[in-house]
Amino acid sequence: MFFSGVFSSAYYPYLGQAGYLGPLVAVEFKAPKKSVAILVKCAISNVQNANKDELNFEIMVD
Repeated sequence: MFFSGVFSSAYYPYLGQAGYLGPLVAVEFKAPKKSVAILVKCAISNVQNANKDELNFEIMVD
């Protein structure tokens, strides 16, 4: 399943505050199959270089 939605800035309004921290995102995998790698990609949209601001990792249940 791929989620391509975005979070409204109403949930984390950035107004130039010192010490501002971005939102925390959590993901739950209901029933991952054993020995199957799941690629997870977290990215920020609407930035000049989207590839710079992304995180990719894989998880697997043994």
